[in-house]
Amino acid sequence: MIIQSYFLNLNKRPTVCFVVLAVITILAGCGGSSSSPGVEAAGSQDPTATIYEPTGTYFKEGENITFSGTAADAQGHQLDGTALVWTSSIDGDIGTGSTLITSALSAGDHHITLSATDSGGAATITDPVSIHVEQTRFIKMGSQTSESITDASNAFDGDDNTAATISTTDTEYIYFKAFVGTEDNFFFKIKLGAVSITGSKLVIEKMATDGSWQYVYDVFLYAEKTIIVQMDDVNSFADDKGYLNLRAYWVDGQSPDTVPVYEIWRIDPAYAGSGTQEVANADAAFDENQSTFATISTPWNPLNPQGNQNYLHFKAYVGVGISETFTFNILMNNIGAAHSFAIYVEDLSTAALDDWKLVDTLTLDSDSVRTVTVSDAQDYLDANGYISLRGSWITVSTGTPASSLNIYEIWRTDPFFVGPKTADQTKWVDSPQRAVDGNPDTLAAIYYFWGEFGRYDFLHIQAYAGETSAITFSIKSGPYGTGSQSELVVEGEREPDNWSLIRRISLDVVRTTDIELQNARQYIDADGLLSLRVRWESDSLNQDAYIYEIQRETD
Repeated sequence: MIIQSYFLNLNKRPTVCFVVLAVITILAGCGGSSSSPGVEAAGSQDPTATIYEPTGTYFKEGENITFSGTAADAQGHQLDGTALVWTSSIDGDIGTGSTLITSALSAGDHHITLSATDSGGAATITDPVSIHVEQTRFIKMGSQTSESITDASNAFDGDDNTAATISTTDTEYIYFKAFVGTEDNFFFKIKLGAVSITGSKLVIEKMATDGSWQYVYDVFLYAEKTIIVQMDDVNSFADDKGYLNLRAYWVDGQSPDTVPVYEIWRIDPAYAGSGTQEVANADAAFDENQSTFATISTPWNPLNPQGNQNYLHFKAYVGVGISETFTFNILMNNIGAAHSFAIYVEDLSTAALDDWKLVDTLTLDSDSVRTVTVSDAQDYLDANGYISLRGSWITVSTGTPASSLNIYEIWRTDPFFVGPKTADQTKWVDSPQRAVDGNPDTLAAIYYFWGEFGRYDFLHIQAYAGETSAITFSIKSGPYGTGSQSELVVEGEREPDNWSLIRRISLDVVRTTDIELQNARQYIDADGLLSLRVRWESDSLNQDAYIYEIQRETD
């Protein structure tokens, strides 16, 4: 007997490692035997079949997966073509031949078998090989994309330096598909190149269930840019498999010219990862409905690590190089001080698989909203910019056990941080970090009002907003005497160095001003960052402008 283990490819950086043990039984026939690796089935007069690939066990939905194997009849003649049939326990027959490459497997745990049938009708089936296909939120090129679009697949290859090229207006389309499942909102990004012809636009449309196309968005192509597209009520446009169909095309302007489409990719809120084990209704922790909940029914006992280890695994997009912190809120039920919720982040800096680092431990003696921050988030991102965390319910002392832990909601929130543009003004903006340190009794100061002595100093602040369309924040500022004409001016950055007025705040007293930014999308860049600046204007006083705190409201 040979036990063949299939190990996960480290380069894929999975959250959970699935190890498949395939027991290979080799039955000797006609005085011969075989010791080839794989998953093999044999009978004395039946064909033999062996699976060699896939060598991994963890794949993403839409990813190309290679299956390979060999088979021979009882006389040793090789079998191929339609004599070999690959079958999935979820999708049924998925292809034929000694080698099969497919990206069409459904999400879920598949048991793959290879059957071989000889010319006389004798057949055999291998033992199953198990693989996991994670349901991913991805975008891929649609099958209808015009053949005349050069290198259309470049728009989905993950390299935003290579482009698909649309050469003709109105007639050439890049079709693409995205899995939305039952979600109501969908956000994606497109990186576009510049077109020199005035009036050129890229138009994006969505397909309705009746096959008609409806307008979604258009963008002028006067400069290279990356745009964020927000779509609401997408579930009513999704097909019966949960996919949204879209297309993009070039309108207006005259030839000769081209439209380079460098990349199309999506943005994701936090969602339940594939590693969640035995957690009832795991997705309810991310559905934005705080009356529903995910349930962990069994606590993990650190003194009995071989027992049940139920945990909720969740993932969120942070983005490489965007923010050093990742902050999220979590709302749970109160089951007493004898219980706590331990939160871990997947540590990708080590070679070990399934290596997790403790982030925080929350005592479950309150049903209030808790806030958790991963301060060095950039150290834990995978190649796609996602952070992976998981939480376990732990019983920390003896006592009456609780029946279950309910997790009502996990959602992300990001504080403001001082943006890089303030660095040029640090000599004249004193202690800028104090404006976002969470302490309303400390302050940052801007020494020169706008234009004084030729100075144009400001405090630049940012927050990761992702797919948000409305943001509420507050500024504590002041003081100046009654009748002062000094004001703080709050502006949002629409495009690089293109600022638009949001609010003016009088500096006659110490005050906290709440600002509701309903149209936040116009100030959020391609990386999901909201950029604001605060500057001081004065007609009467030559004093410092004080900013005690700028705080994002997360209720």
